[in-house]
Amino acid sequence: MKRLLLPLLAAIALPSSIFAETIPKISDYELSVDIGEKIEFKCPVKRERDKKEKRIKVTKLYKECWFQLNADHINLMDMQKIYKKDIISYSHMIDTNGEGDAIGAHFFIYKANDGSLKRIEINTKTKLFARKWWKEHKKINEAINIWMNN
Repeated sequence: MKRLLLPLLAAIALPSSIFAETIPKISDYELSVDIGEKIEFKCPVKRERDKKEKRIKVTKLYKECWFQLNADHINLMDMQKIYKKDIISYSHMIDTNGEGDAIGAHFFIYKANDGSLKRIEINTKTKLFARKWWKEHKKINEAINIWMNN
């Protein structure tokens, strides 16, 4: 009981302003994205093996890929609107594509209009360990977490 009482009394006795100040280079970082900002991600590609030339042909499926987090929905390239209330979960991880490249991947599980569960996969444009990779991955993760919790 004594172990619980002393920290409780200390927390009540100390002024809360001590805990409100930021700590330089620890808790004073600005957020790296604004809600409503369009965020680009890596577009999926179609890979086909050319039997004559014995090489793989890579075709982009979309001209550009982006998403925008709005107050109540995600806008996916002005082609799909997914409402926040339909999103079941969000996670992120480092993903390898089996070809020696690794990217930051962000996943949403959501309920589609027909009631089925679907997944959104957003991959960072920059490859893992490239100069801007962590900054890009952090920006996407930060934006999604803020949006999910508002």
